[in-house]
Amino acid sequence: MSAAIRRLGPDDWQAFRDLRLAGLRREPDNFGAFHEEEADRPEAFWRDWTERATVVGAFGESDALLGLAGIYLLPGRRMRHKAQLFGMYVAEPARGQGLGRRLCEAAIAAAKALPGVTQVQAVVWIENRPACALYRSLGFLQWGLEPCGTRAADGTCCDNARLTLRFD
Repeated sequence: MSAAIRRLGPDDWQAFRDLRLAGLRREPDNFGAFHEEEADRPEAFWRDWTERATVVGAFGESDALLGLAGIYLLPGRRMRHKAQLFGMYVAEPARGQGLGRRLCEAAIAAAKALPGVTQVQAVVWIENRPACALYRSLGFLQWGLEPCGTRAADGTCCDNARLTLRFD
C-alpha cells in the first residue's frame, strides 16, 4: 500500500479526531486517555492539537487517514531539549505495511528539526509487543518501567515502559 505521510493542519481536524477516537475505542489500553474523555471535545480542541504539536498522518488512496503520530516539545526551559512522541496509531486494515515505522520516522525527523531538541521520549504499555519492538528497532532505549503507569478501563494496572531516543 502506498501512503503519503504529511503533517496535519487545522483543516484535518475531523480526520484526526475520527482516527484518534477509533484508536481509543479499539485499543484503549494503548493510550493515556479514554474514548469518553475525548469524544465530546469541541472542534477547537482538535484544531489546537494540530497547531501546537506536530501531528503527522499517513494518507491512503481517496485521502483516507490511515495512521497518526505526534510530537510535542516538553514545556519549560529545563525540558526544552526533549520532545514527546504521542498518539501513535495505525488503523487495523493498514497494519503490517510499514506505516507505523514511516510515521515514527516522520515524527522523529520533526523533533530533530526543533531547535535544541536532543531526544525524543515515548511511553508504551509493556504488553504492546509490536509497539515495543518498533521503538527498539528505531533505536529507542528503555530507561525505566513505571508500575501501574496507566489503568485499563476495567481498573487493572498497565505497566508502562519509559523510552528515549537520543540524537547527541
